[in-house]
Amino acid sequence: MYSVMDAATRHPKVALSRRALTDCLDFWAEAYPAIPEKTRGNIVITVTTVLDRFKHGRLNRAFCGRTTLVPEMTFGGAVIVLAMPTLTWNEDGVIAQQLFKFMWQRAVLSRNSLAPQHRERPVFLWSDEAQETVHSYDGEFLGLARESKCCPVYLTQSLPAYYAKMGGDNPRDDAHSLVGKFMTHVYHSNACPETNEFASRMIGKEVVRRHNFNAGNSRSFNEGMSAGENENSGSSSSYGSSHGQGYSLTSSSGSTSGEGNNWGNNRGRGSTDNVSFGYSESMEFVIEPGEFARILKTGGATNANIVTGIWFQSGRVFQASGGNMMLRRFAQ
Repeated sequence: MYSVMDAATRHPKVALSRRALTDCLDFWAEAYPAIPEKTRGNIVITVTTVLDRFKHGRLNRAFCGRTTLVPEMTFGGAVIVLAMPTLTWNEDGVIAQQLFKFMWQRAVLSRNSLAPQHRERPVFLWSDEAQETVHSYDGEFLGLARESKCCPVYLTQSLPAYYAKMGGDNPRDDAHSLVGKFMTHVYHSNACPETNEFASRMIGKEVVRRHNFNAGNSRSFNEGMSAGENENSGSSSSYGSSHGQGYSLTSSSGSTSGEGNNWGNNRGRGSTDNVSFGYSESMEFVIEPGEFARILKTGGATNANIVTGIWFQSGRVFQASGGNMMLRRFAQ
């Protein structure tokens, strides 16, 4: 250890201030040995386990030897392809791509301090199956990428794929925050309800006017007959007498009777017609979630090798649709 410290003091490989060199030597000579043995052992195991992959194999060859490749080469027009497929490199492929992507993102965000010829060229980050190499720094990078003239393009199968790979305490919220920072979205046929519902909410709602119409007709008919009969009869009589100078006797009687009949019939007919119409307004999704699995073509011979997708762009009004989205056709 003394030999290493002596060499670092006499012939440092990087430019260090005297204070930084002194702090480094003090840590290894004083602070680190003072840590309790069990705690120090846990630290050593944790660090060496993570870094062991870089001591041998692919990661050692890619990152721990001499190199002719640095992220800043992209500012000169280089297109850097990471031929480290996760299906063959497995965990090494994920770690390698995440590491290089992180270094490239840091270089892009700091390019504004470089000479004009290195900060004016537009650059892009293309990540297929992006859920395999997504990490916590992506969200911060996406928020600042446009200022550094970088266009990130992430492709994934579904939104839950991000949930599974994001990790952390709130992977769902982190995934939504990440996807929400992309200003342009292209949605193809998808059977994932979570993804389709998110896409519907992202595109938004609009006022929909629904017309209604009512028509009715009624007919009525009535017919009737009335008949009646009446009869009446009666009699009256009176009798009187008087005595005096003379004698008189009066008597009268009589009777009346009658009979009548009446009859008739009536008939009537009527009809009414009524018509009403109007409309109602409501806020509805521009595209319902089910439409993404129902109306979009998936290519192949059945669809003449044509794939359709929904192109959404925030803050833009497409002339073809009059809204912030439109249906587009892509040759497979």
